[in-house]
Amino acid sequence: MLDEKNNIDLIKKTIIEGSVDEILSVITKAHHADIADAIEGLDSESRIAFFQKIKPELLEDIFEEIEQSVQIEVIQEMNPNKAKHLIDHMDLDDAADLLSELKEEDEDMADKIVRSLKEKQEVQKLLEYDENIAGGIMNPSFTAIPENLTVNQALTLFRKSEPPDRDFSYYVYIVNTNDELRGIINLRDLVLAPPDQKVRELRKENFVAVNVNTDQEEVARIISKYDLLAVPVIDDQNKMLGIVTVDDIVDVIEEEATEDLLKLSGTSAGEFDENDILTSRVWSSAKSRLRWLLLTMFGGLLSGSLLSYFTISFSDIPLSLPIIISFIPLLVGLGGNIGNQSATIMVRGLATGYIKTESIMSNIMREFFVSILIGLSIGFILFVGSLVIYKTMIYGSIIAVAIIINIILSASFGTLLPIFFTKINVDPAIASAPFISSSIDVAGLVIYFIVITSYLHFFL
Repeated sequence: MLDEKNNIDLIKKTIIEGSVDEILSVITKAHHADIADAIEGLDSESRIAFFQKIKPELLEDIFEEIEQSVQIEVIQEMNPNKAKHLIDHMDLDDAADLLSELKEEDEDMADKIVRSLKEKQEVQKLLEYDENIAGGIMNPSFTAIPENLTVNQALTLFRKSEPPDRDFSYYVYIVNTNDELRGIINLRDLVLAPPDQKVRELRKENFVAVNVNTDQEEVARIISKYDLLAVPVIDDQNKMLGIVTVDDIVDVIEEEATEDLLKLSGTSAGEFDENDILTSRVWSSAKSRLRWLLLTMFGGLLSGSLLSYFTISFSDIPLSLPIIISFIPLLVGLGGNIGNQSATIMVRGLATGYIKTESIMSNIMREFFVSILIGLSIGFILFVGSLVIYKTMIYGSIIAVAIIINIILSASFGTLLPIFFTKINVDPAIASAPFISSSIDVAGLVIYFIVITSYLHFFL
């Protein structure tokens, strides 16, 4: 048995150098995910050549596994009928996502493909939903059973409905004559129940469902909380529209975590995702990062101006100016790190629902006391270190006091800023590292020089 890397390398080599028969031999034996990884590692020309020489019937599962940016690249260079075939065999929610992205690059091509699909009406409905809500990630293919049927009748209907082989229901959804969701039955319970028993007697009425407009992060939280394999999606009239499965939620969790990480690092403002950052044109990628770097630049210029002003002001003080200045990188570095730590904790807590509205104050106080403890610890270490190095308590006292105040202020700022953004309905992840760092750098310098001025005023 080959390990994963060697297996992928072998597939890549076969696709590039092998004959059609050799390629067919490999792709019929290898796992679809490994083939997808191999294709993603090829250059554009080799990818397109691979999809052109292999029959679409053998590419269906492979195509669905590869990254969306690669799918779009292949679709744009592929025979339209072949492209239609591959999209026709995708899960409807995945097909809608792909066509939505394709529409941004080639609207005419996307519209032509949509009109030619077997289930074009369902795909068009999905395209109407925002991609970040339950309606945008749900699969409209599910098995609904009328509540007045017997178990035997329900199983017969289930077999005839040919449930999708990927998003097949571990659950069977019970509806009334108006298609309103009335309950859920575990497929195992349905199979083991007496044939003549009514379905309505088996249904669980205390089920969990989400509205079609529920944010995808909230859907992920609900599926995680209740340990569900799938959750039904309903409209305002309780009519069932589709299901969101756990494999969709895995993608959502990865997407949301990546989005928050990009925002916290100042790499994205939300309109660029991970693929855009890694694969978009140089100018587009630079533009998404430049705005935050410009903010950092202005913050640095302001910090430099303050440093220049205070250096001139303190030029004749009875303290060593080089020693005073040598502590500045330490001061601003610790403040920025503490602020970013607090912001990251709050952003993820708010995003995952672990930090709730009613517990916000307790989390603020917790971070406040944590920052005091950290500040006192680092302040004490610096005081002792300065005493040993400079043989005087003056510099250690100044930097210790400044560090303690700066750490407390930085942690408070990093904690409160995401909460403020949440209150005004702005994504708290926008409280990115460059914004926090720039603000804290300026505040840290002001605090430091206020402490020095106070020391000179009261003790010298």
